[in-house]
Amino acid sequence: MYEDDFDYSRHVPIEVPVGPWDCINRACEQYEAPDGSDLPDVTYCSHVTVLVLCSVCSGASANHGIKYEISWDDCAERDVTARPTQLARVEASHVGPSG
Repeated sequence: MYEDDFDYSRHVPIEVPVGPWDCINRACEQYEAPDGSDLPDVTYCSHVTVLVLCSVCSGASANHGIKYEISWDDCAERDVTARPTQLARVEASHVGPSG
């Protein structure tokens, strides 16, 4: 089981990148300059959508999968001064759009 120090009891915004594995894992050509070097200023390619969810309302399970998605804007308990936290790329790569 993966352990971390994130407090899942606090309502905070989390950024969840959703898209093809290669794109989340920076294997997409949009992360490279014409000479083949990495473009560190490119956070995500155009194939990735970043959802901003509430860490509590979205129901993160024990294995960090998202059970259901509640937008940060729809959280009744949100702190408007809170800044989004980015989930680790490996964790987020297993999250897909609901449907």
